[in-house]
Amino acid sequence: MKHVHADLMMKYAEIAQRDPKPWTYFQVSDDSVKWFNCVQEVRFLSKNNYRLKPQTININGFEVPEPLMLAPVRGTECYFIRTPYIERESYIGGDIDTKLFATIHA
Repeated sequence: MKHVHADLMMKYAEIAQRDPKPWTYFQVSDDSVKWFNCVQEVRFLSKNNYRLKPQTININGFEVPEPLMLAPVRGTECYFIRTPYIERESYIGGDIDTKLFATIHA
């Protein structure tokens, strides 16, 4: 049986081949709700949760999550901008979500 964080350890090693500070690409959490940027070499303790930092883009000086390029996994929480509101929904797939996603990325 592999270590609970084995896949992320492999990604960390890949990043370390090209960047001397691979921890800057990772975040840590003890509850998977509030995430903190890693500020030193990561030990990948079994009791903690780790993830790659979400990708962002800069729009007029604001860092925002990078838009999805593929349909999300069913049940993923998403935010849709529908003027004049921003709506929070769960992606469930199907015709309506697929058409909405396709429209956003057309």
